[in-house]
Amino acid sequence: MIQVFDRLPKLGISQQVIYALKCITLTGCRPIEVTGAQWQEFDFDKMIWTIPAERVKQNKDGERTHKVPITQNMVILLDELRAAFGYLNSKYVFPSTTTNKSGPGEQPIDRHSLSRSISRKLEQLGVPKFVPHDLRRTVATRLGDTDIGTDPIVIEKILNHQLQGVQGVYNMQEYMEARRKALEVWGRKLQSL
Repeated sequence: MIQVFDRLPKLGISQQVIYALKCITLTGCRPIEVTGAQWQEFDFDKMIWTIPAERVKQNKDGERTHKVPITQNMVILLDELRAAFGYLNSKYVFPSTTTNKSGPGEQPIDRHSLSRSISRKLEQLGVPKFVPHDLRRTVATRLGDTDIGTDPIVIEKILNHQLQGVQGVYNMQEYMEARRKALEVWGRKLQSL
């Protein structure tokens, strides 16, 4: 993973795409949840990012938001994004700088631009084929490894998966503090990103 993030800027991948991929890696969120992020969704007093229902994969029963703990690495990433793209005065965390349909900053980057950027440079990256959504599997796998040791239910909550069976019916716990701790440990392992 470090190899990929080290190589991306050298291969001409845009800053927005690199930052979005890092955000997926730090949070385990889906590409659509990340690329459409708006500044108003971030509560820095409570250190929670609330992703609205329209960008969250839903169960058949309807609307739910996804609350993501804001870790120290996320604060650093968001500060870098604000410094890099603040001149656009955009409501989007990952603003598009192109002017195809509207002016710069008026739309977020297209979530498909993440996978297109990776697929165009895959051979030069020198890693097995992957898509940005696969970063979620990496996050889940690493969180479960013995050096981090995150409880599987907490991993499911980080990934915003619905608990199944009896757990899904009776366990209403959000595990927010356990999620925060797991993502902090994970973030420390990724410090060199």
